Amino acid sequence: MATRVLLLLLLFTTLTSWGQTPVADSKAVRFNGGLVFGPTLSQIHGDGAGGFDKLGFHFGAIVKITNQIKNGFHLSILYNQKGSKEPADPQQEDFSSHRYRFRYIDAPIVYSLHTKYADIQFGIQPSVLISAKESINKLEYTSFLQPEIHPFDLGFVIGVQKNYGRGSSLFTRITQSIIPISPVPEVNLPAGVRWDNKMYNMTLELGFIVLILPHG
Repeated sequence: MATRVLLLLLLFTTLTSWGQTPVADSKAVRFNGGLVFGPTLSQIHGDGAGGFDKLGFHFGAIVKITNQIKNGFHLSILYNQKGSKEPADPQQEDFSSHRYRFRYIDAPIVYSLHTKYADIQFGIQPSVLISAKESINKLEYTSFLQPEIHPFDLGFVIGVQKNYGRGSSLFTRITQSIIPISPVPEVNLPAGVRWDNKMYNMTLELGFIVLILPHG
């Protein structure tokens, strides 16, 4: 796991270093950084449950590389809590509950297009899995039985960001895995396992950004 995180940090360092190198009009490039934090609502396609029922949070650091009209790249390293949750539904005679808890290091690489009302953002997000656990009927979390969750994820990001005074911003994003995070499970599943297809992460995130420099 340490090797995976190191690879993401190397990618992050390389991209931010590129942002500081001379370009055709280097005086037009602004370089800023700060902190990111906020709640994460998540679900997993293919796990047998539905809806953004799993609440977590994310936090980390961001680097912004923008031009004079505030278009540019946002590069981040984030700790993010993902997963899904299906509560019991006694009215449907379903008395079991299931929770899947994933921990990731995300490295979203987002292009931000500045407009009069808000910034439109889109990009990709490589991720490294830290841990994958499950809980059945509100018991203690245990390691996933099967299928094995892949150590890497790659998703797309779309979102909107509103900038406020003195380097503060509020954003909302949707992220979706492009590649599956698990294979198709075996036919003979262990008791209590509900998924029947490949699984994909999907999150709805609300975030706050506080930059070091007030110019944004």
